[in-house]
Amino acid sequence: MPDEHSEAPNDDEQRGDLRPLEDTLEQNRDQFYQLVAYHMDRRLWGKVEPSDVVERSFTQARARFSEFAERSSMPVSLWIRQITMQTLIDIHRRYLGVLKQDIGVSLRR
Repeated sequence: MPDEHSEAPNDDEQRGDLRPLEDTLEQNRDQFYQLVAYHMDRRLWGKVEPSDVVERSFTQARARFSEFAERSSMPVSLWIRQITMQTLIDIHRRYLGVLKQDIGVSLRR
């Protein structure tokens, strides 16, 4: 799993320097992929790839990093893990929620 002992945001991160974030992303990419692959519902395979979930999460982390660096003392890797799991939950809701609606329509007919 991602390195839970990563440091809290340092002075560079608080000034908006993305290098520490990028380093954390690259160092932990495989672990985040494995995390998503393990937790992703198998019905989504073929529609969504774990690498797509990871990339979407990393994009969100980059966009929200300055706010995170200003307000949080949470380790960066833990924060990215949180974003990654929330992204996966959103994707499950999007695709499997539609599946549930389709099943409901089929059962009513």
